[in-house]
Amino acid sequence: MSDSVRPSTRPKSAVPSRTLVSTCLVLPMVTLKWLVFDFGGRDAALDAAKEQLAAANLGFNARHQKIVFDVTRTYYNLNAVRGKVEVARAALRSAQTVQQAAESRRNNGLATLPEVLQAREQSARAVYDTEEAMALEIDARMALLEAMGVRPSTGLKVADINQRPLPATLETAADKFVDLALEQRPDLLARVAVLRAKDADIRKARSEYYPRITAAGNAGQNIGQVRVDGGPWSTVNEPQYGIALAIELPLFDGGLRNNRLRQAQSERRVAEDELNLARDRTVREVVKSYDDVKVAFRKREAAVALLAAADRAYVAALESYRRGVATYVDVVNAQTNLTRARTVDTETRSLVFTASAALAFSTGDITPPQIDGPATLRNTVN
Repeated sequence: MSDSVRPSTRPKSAVPSRTLVSTCLVLPMVTLKWLVFDFGGRDAALDAAKEQLAAANLGFNARHQKIVFDVTRTYYNLNAVRGKVEVARAALRSAQTVQQAAESRRNNGLATLPEVLQAREQSARAVYDTEEAMALEIDARMALLEAMGVRPSTGLKVADINQRPLPATLETAADKFVDLALEQRPDLLARVAVLRAKDADIRKARSEYYPRITAAGNAGQNIGQVRVDGGPWSTVNEPQYGIALAIELPLFDGGLRNNRLRQAQSERRVAEDELNLARDRTVREVVKSYDDVKVAFRKREAAVALLAAADRAYVAALESYRRGVATYVDVVNAQTNLTRARTVDTETRSLVFTASAALAFSTGDITPPQIDGPATLRNTVN
């Protein structure tokens, strides 16, 4: 509503008069604008967004694989530490057996007091080694809980891998694993998606040099009322519409388009270099993991033979010592060698599983071989 005053047409010498005009106007309008053609700029922006989404999803998958591998590695490490606890307990039993043999020989006048004291020292040291191994088991258990993302107070029942068969030996060449990794590793695929997104950004920047064709249309209604000097209202209610076809071409932008194109090209070169570096790193990781698996199997074979030989040597040395043929030093050396052989046996068995899991992870497999639920949880609070 508005009022206006219209000057009178009377001569200036006459008394002035005023005219009151009252208006009320409403102009609702809807405008639609559609980009008809922009030389691929809109499609390039859409492609870039799709590739960025794909890169984000692939990065999410890669993170999942890293979590699976971390849990698997800490699980095998816990089993290795638990094996060392069993080795320490076996060493304690062996030390106690040797101590009993030394005390029996001394009671029969066949051993000296220093031998008995050394045997007691070996037993005490074996007790300390057992406690230390149990402390390491607690640390390994906490590391597994941390990798799993659960509370440290959560009860954990861990499956033993001693009765689980070892993974199959590698019969495939390393090149096959490399090709598999280059095809399916999500971190590499994510970098490929980023490179494609940069290509789309370049197309988008180049499209800015060409005109944009836009179609526009509007529709509205002119609704209003007007009256003069308090007279009757005069109304209007008429539709309004229009269409237009526009061509936009910026003539001067101070080098903005050129700088955007250069930036997109530079980012594309960076993405390409990062992809090449990631591929080289992947090849190295796969080849190293492949060689680690081969070495782990060879170590395992040597450890089995070493354990068998050390066990026979210890039994023979202990029996000879009881019969007075071998010395106490011979028994202690045999016992030490047996403990080391048992430790190596436990470590190499865990090493085979860990190396196989690392090879699977390096090729982009989310489930390492021979993994079917490493641990179960019990919701208990200490």
